[in-house]
Amino acid sequence: MRRANLTLLFTCLILRVLNAEEIDTTKISNTFQLGEIIVLAPRTNNTVSQTLNLQMNNINVSEALRSVPSVIFANMGGRFEPTIIVRGFDIRGIPVFVDGIPLQMPYDGDIDLGQLSTFDYSQVSLTKGIAPMSLGPNTIGGSINLVSFQPTDKMNVQAITGLGSGNTYEYGINAGSRREKFFVQGSYYERHTDYFMLSHSYQPTTYQSDRKRDNSYSDFRKVNLKIGYIAAPDQEFTLNYQYQNNAKGNPPYSGIDDKQSTRFWQWPVWERQSLYFISKNKINANNDIKTSIYTDKFYNVMKSYDDQSYTTQNKKYAFTSIYNDRNLGGNVILSNTSVTNNQLNFSVQINRNEHKSHNEGNPQLTNSDFVWSAGLDDRYLINEKWSLTGGLSYARQKSLKEEDQVTDEGITEFPQNSHQAVNAQLSANWIATQQFSMSAYVARKTRFATLKERYSYKMGQGLPNPDLQPEKATHIDISLQYGVSKNLSFNSSMYYIRLHDVIQSVDGIEGNLTQIQNAGEARFSGFDVSLHYLILKNLDLTTSYSFIIQKNKTNPELRFTDVPKHKAWSNLSYQPTNWAKVSLTHEYYSRRYSRSYGITADEFHLFNLQGSLSWKQFTLYTGIKNLFDTNYAYAEGYPEAGRNYFTKLVFELN
Repeated sequence: MRRANLTLLFTCLILRVLNAEEIDTTKISNTFQLGEIIVLAPRTNNTVSQTLNLQMNNINVSEALRSVPSVIFANMGGRFEPTIIVRGFDIRGIPVFVDGIPLQMPYDGDIDLGQLSTFDYSQVSLTKGIAPMSLGPNTIGGSINLVSFQPTDKMNVQAITGLGSGNTYEYGINAGSRREKFFVQGSYYERHTDYFMLSHSYQPTTYQSDRKRDNSYSDFRKVNLKIGYIAAPDQEFTLNYQYQNNAKGNPPYSGIDDKQSTRFWQWPVWERQSLYFISKNKINANNDIKTSIYTDKFYNVMKSYDDQSYTTQNKKYAFTSIYNDRNLGGNVILSNTSVTNNQLNFSVQINRNEHKSHNEGNPQLTNSDFVWSAGLDDRYLINEKWSLTGGLSYARQKSLKEEDQVTDEGITEFPQNSHQAVNAQLSANWIATQQFSMSAYVARKTRFATLKERYSYKMGQGLPNPDLQPEKATHIDISLQYGVSKNLSFNSSMYYIRLHDVIQSVDGIEGNLTQIQNAGEARFSGFDVSLHYLILKNLDLTTSYSFIIQKNKTNPELRFTDVPKHKAWSNLSYQPTNWAKVSLTHEYYSRRYSRSYGITADEFHLFNLQGSLSWKQFTLYTGIKNLFDTNYAYAEGYPEAGRNYFTKLVFELN
């Protein structure tokens, strides 16, 4: 709290002392433009605004994206991590960026989306399949970018306070000020939940004997600061700092699978600090340069306890694991428009990641990689109807330190290893009329194996494989957009993805051990359709349907997990006046595999009801989630919340 109070005081002092001539802010967006990703291919970006997140009570990034077609919401129950899967790719193949800066845990190669709140971000954007080469490696399935706020006037303030089921409370503030040459933006957000209640239809089990979900607490605190200097209309510099300190429990497994062991885990510390600098300069009439430098620090403590008392650590499976990780890197993008109707971007990215870990009482081990890439993105406007977008990149990953085990002779190391990858993509776009357009792309994308995939012993159940090669995928996509009438629009995409050198677990290595290998080939194919229909002036419907088939060509008996074949999402919204709005949301998921050997989570329908009332600078949001108290789970053995409620009051001064 002391850190948060000092941050708020610091922000208020800056807002007070900034004093300069007024400027015209009518054309300034509250979305931090230097943090947006340059996506040259049209209609490949899906964006969710903070306004929608407040309306739907989407408190984290995974919830924000669940309405997007072909996005599957999942919950990694073994770690209590809400996440998304896009066209079969999990978050390791859809890297997360904050204002275009990569954000990932060096060891796992991903990030817990449940730890990333939506309150201090103007928008959450997603690309599927095709992504700019300027983002660097590992965008085999797409990318996620969280774009922060920037002030638009002398004083911008947004404050929130809210309550919810399970003794949930939240409060926060976004505040900023813009003057002629300077701007400052700051935020603080805190959220606390004691527990969530299961459905009245839930049947008790050994480790979940009542409806109050055991060990389901969470705490979230975050600070976000930004200072900007505008030297000229085409010359801007920003320094950004983010700090968060979270904690959470991990509800125990309560299913029917005898092969699943029950974990008694808690994360008392999930700490992240990020410092990054972004600048953009116009060199001359045809050349711009954008640079970024960043450092991330992660400090996480995970405790495994003996039992549900969460007090003792005496059994063999009880331990305290400590991660101390760091990322350091930078990115340069040079844009050139010398050729008529053509934009060419050349980019270079470098990243050094370091993972230090140990169990309490044991020596610390270090693993580290250096990754660099260089890429080209180009868009050529053939005429007012046709355009081509292409990209090409080369990436290389090299191990720097690969400590293995502690012996009497000292610390042993894995063999040094390095890997390389080439990525390419081409998109053709046709705008037939203002109402109808089509696009098609083919892409060859890759993903480097993570430190965990290469070096983990899986708690004594696996063998490391330092020489894992990159996973590869070839994408083919055809999409269309059709404005049927003034009140009805339609979008659709069909895709086919061929994967090879798939990184997967192989059983029966040296007895009963497993090993991660490049052992698989797979095919993903599917489509999605969506439409928006303005039924009446104040009544509109948005709906989508997504379908996917995943085939494991190498080991058909091993199922892909967490991805149902069918998903449907709909939202019916009614706004009788400009100060009142109510909406009903429906979500359907068919059955999905939770384990590769066949255990499934059942299909379900989910309904949410939410509404808002506005008066002057105040907006009251309230709603009921899981309206009909459905007993459901995204992962077998990890039941989700039953009927629950939320209400929040937002004050905005612009």
